[in-house]
Amino acid sequence: MVMSLISRGLRRRAAAIAAVGALLCAGAPAAWADDSGPVDATITVPKVAGLSDEFAMGVDVSTVLSQEESGVTYRGYDGHTADIFDVLAASGVNYVRIRIWNDPYDADGHGYGAGNVDVARALEIGERATAHHMKVLLDFHYSDFWADPGKQTAPKAWAGFTVPQKAAAVTSFTTDALQRFKAAGVDVGMVQVGNETNGGVAGVTGYTDMATIFSAGSAAVRAVLPDALVALHFTNPEKGYATVAAAMAGVDYDVFASSYYPYWHGTLANLTTQLSTIASTYGKKVMVAETSWAYTMEDGDGFTNSIASAASAPQYPISVQGQATEVHDVIQAVADVGDAGIGVFYWEPAWTPVGPPSALASNITTWQTYGSGWATSYAGGYDAGATGIEYGGSSWDNQAMFDFQGNPLASLKVFSYVRTGAQAPLAVSSVAPVTVTVAAGDAITLPATVAVTYNDGSVVDQPTTWNDAVDWITGPGIYTIPGTTTSGVATTATVVVNAKNYVTKNPSFEDASTSPWTVTGTGASIKATGDSYAGARSLAFYKATAYTFGVSQVVTGVPAGTYTLSATGQGGSLGATDSVTLQSTTSTGTTTAPFALTVWQAWSTPTLQVTVPADGTVTIGAAASVSAGAWGAIDDFRLVATAPVVDTSALQTLVDRAAGVTRARYTAESLATLDDAVVKAKVVLGATSADPTRLAQAQTLLGDALDALVVAYTPSITLGAASVHVGDAVAVTGAGFAPGEDVTVSLGSASSTVQASSAGAVAATLTAPAEAGTYSVTADGAVSAVTVSATVTVTVKPVVYAPHVADATVAYGTPVVVTGAGFAPGESVVVTVGQAKATVTATSAGAVRASVGKLAVGTYPVTARGAVSAVAATSTVKVVKATATVSLKASPASAGYGRKVTLTARVSPSGATGSVQLYDGAAKLGGAVAVSGGVATKVVSTLGVGTHRFKAVYLGSSSYTTATSATAKVVVARAKVTSVSISGKAFTRGTRPVVTVRVGKLDNGSRAAGIVTVRAGGVKVGTAKLSSSTSSVTIRLSKKYSTSVKVKATFTPTRSSTVAPRTSSTTTLRVR
Repeated sequence: MVMSLISRGLRRRAAAIAAVGALLCAGAPAAWADDSGPVDATITVPKVAGLSDEFAMGVDVSTVLSQEESGVTYRGYDGHTADIFDVLAASGVNYVRIRIWNDPYDADGHGYGAGNVDVARALEIGERATAHHMKVLLDFHYSDFWADPGKQTAPKAWAGFTVPQKAAAVTSFTTDALQRFKAAGVDVGMVQVGNETNGGVAGVTGYTDMATIFSAGSAAVRAVLPDALVALHFTNPEKGYATVAAAMAGVDYDVFASSYYPYWHGTLANLTTQLSTIASTYGKKVMVAETSWAYTMEDGDGFTNSIASAASAPQYPISVQGQATEVHDVIQAVADVGDAGIGVFYWEPAWTPVGPPSALASNITTWQTYGSGWATSYAGGYDAGATGIEYGGSSWDNQAMFDFQGNPLASLKVFSYVRTGAQAPLAVSSVAPVTVTVAAGDAITLPATVAVTYNDGSVVDQPTTWNDAVDWITGPGIYTIPGTTTSGVATTATVVVNAKNYVTKNPSFEDASTSPWTVTGTGASIKATGDSYAGARSLAFYKATAYTFGVSQVVTGVPAGTYTLSATGQGGSLGATDSVTLQSTTSTGTTTAPFALTVWQAWSTPTLQVTVPADGTVTIGAAASVSAGAWGAIDDFRLVATAPVVDTSALQTLVDRAAGVTRARYTAESLATLDDAVVKAKVVLGATSADPTRLAQAQTLLGDALDALVVAYTPSITLGAASVHVGDAVAVTGAGFAPGEDVTVSLGSASSTVQASSAGAVAATLTAPAEAGTYSVTADGAVSAVTVSATVTVTVKPVVYAPHVADATVAYGTPVVVTGAGFAPGESVVVTVGQAKATVTATSAGAVRASVGKLAVGTYPVTARGAVSAVAATSTVKVVKATATVSLKASPASAGYGRKVTLTARVSPSGATGSVQLYDGAAKLGGAVAVSGGVATKVVSTLGVGTHRFKAVYLGSSSYTTATSATAKVVVARAKVTSVSISGKAFTRGTRPVVTVRVGKLDNGSRAAGIVTVRAGGVKVGTAKLSSSTSSVTIRLSKKYSTSVKVKATFTPTRSSTVAPRTSSTTTLRVR
């Protein structure tokens, strides 16, 4: 018997440390005090002593732009949407690593994916990091897409270049890129020339030529950013770095960077040893450029994860605590190197799903459009045979430090916690899985203890009690046996009972000698490899060019009969026409079955039915014909007697039925019995060929357990009334429900969800349906999963009419309309308003509307009585004075003194009677003027000179309100003399001339009295009075003249305030 108990390392019990995590504030601290104590948290992280402020707590978030463009959002610890760089800074991250590809696009501009990170996009990420006070590490791949140990493809633009030409291209490309980062002010602290360059860089292989490329990149960094560190990056520390470190001794660089993934790269102790040796031997700084760990085994986007099973990653618990512990331990391993250990970078902590697995078709479109997946289909045109390029989404979402919804995990704070320490309440972090492997017929002994790991890192071997289902194991198969430790921790043991393997000689290639296996062809060999399925060795295959190979062994002494041949393999990068097959050959012929080799650790176990003839000889093996770059490993050949087929479908049906049980409905005791029966049933089903007796026993045991389930809750409901009217409230009370459960109470189409009290009571109120009838009221508990009911009778309500009519106020001249409601549909209603009356018919809704015409101003009682409802509804109608308006027009608007002005007032409505009082300013213009036909007119001719503002005031009537017009303005000017003329006969030289001055009428038709003045050369030479009854005067001038003289006359009215003066034209008096 072989028994293995998988557990983690040293058994130690540290002191328990406890409490709950706290949110970090905005930015990461500029410095960290070495003596700061542990903080309360939801995870436990021991402090790493002696970390400098400059120790790189780094993350690689190269996909972040494509993620955000795909609609991914990130949140802070408060659950609100946040800038991811704010979240990173708040978590203690002080360095951001960004990969750079030369040209990650095809000829049509389609991105290859994984962020499509060319220099421009890397620069954008770098600017955001710098804005958040984080340094930047630039990771030049010197490729157009992924560069790693499996591929180092040169950029398209460098195809066919010699090594010197590539070195020159590296210098030029690096120089140009760094100058752009420098110009943008990005805080570049380190530059990585090449990525995981174990076997090559930029398509160049061989350490001498690789050193040439590294030196070219380093020289560019020294020239542009002399203060930046230069890093070389390698991986596989488990294989040692002595050779590559020695080969690169002549390269000018500062930092030796290693990847470290626990599930691939050996122990942390070895990592520290490898880095310490390089630091002490070559004087280099060292760091881990990539690491990560899974916090869940769930798939977030429908694309297979790189680490998809806990079995492939046993080093730490698959949990948030396990993720934090892994990062802490890697930081500690680097810190243990001493001052030369300068930092750790977590790879792609923000590569979260763009959508759930259920939206895979949409996710594929998003990955293709924005390059947010591992690779787009366009990448195949660049490097179709490159190992690890898989068309699809994020294979890293379960290793991110944000959950599938973008919330930061507590493990993200590990970058700050390692400086202070963090403590959480002591809790179980993981239970070491137990696997017991025996040969058929051997005794099965399960371990007395299992290793329980706590979140403080302590491990305790706890005594364990195993389910007696182990006694139901009857033969070959794989079985799961549950157990419970003394502290109540649940665990399981996997029991593998192997049928006799007739491949007795080196079935898993573990012997030092490869005999009796024969390997043919190229590209395949038996050797130790990390890709083995069982043990350390397997048949591993890989070649950079197309190749074929075969492996075979002749097995003899096999009893004649039917057997099943199987082998287990993994691999990837197979072409569409490639084949890798399992094969068996006997004297009767050869049969084959294909391996399905898709991705790393996706194990494929094909089987063949082999009939071994009487000679007892069968040749087993595998054969392959594959394209360049295809890789894989084949292991664990088994040839076992084919077990008889036993029909277990009835038992499987019972197991499925048990899985569908609503557990909340039943008592714990009956469920425990059921669970025990299920365990035993699954043990029977785990057998390669079920034992008929145990099969029958398991069916009976499980069927009885299902039938014996005891309902935990017996709810009931009571109605407030057994009979209600249509539309009435129906009160429902209940008891016996599960405390706190949601209970949905329904009646017809109405429902209400209420929460049961701590005593299991509920109360709800529903509305009775609109139609009469008998209805069922139901109450359905979400936890108790029991539906109870009661019956209620719904009847039509007796009809009671309560008609009413509305009060109303209307203006005189408007028809009086009475409205009402509540009458019997269609009934005749007589409406009386004072002495007026109207008969109308109520609508189907019982509404009425009646018009009784126009009424005089006053208050009137209203009565409305329906012929069916026979109820008099009363109200009041008020008829109030109608609103009148008045306008005023003055004509003409401008007049001379003494002229007539007509004032016309118009009252609306035109039927209004009464009178209008006219005003000149505040003064009345005589008495009120009667309105006739809506018009009142007054003529005035005694207006003084000046501006007059008239208004009309309608004095109202018994039916109309008073009203005032707007102002009408009239401007009265002084009267004008129509004409003034002067004439005279020729005069004798030396005499006084005589003139006649004629003054015309005023423009209002009258004459004015005044003074006539004659002037000669501006000198007054004569005057005369003119009465209002005369039109001319004769004047002898006061001077004698010897020559002709020019004269003109001016008439100045006596009343100059009302009459304007006027001057004649000039006349010449001639001398004779």
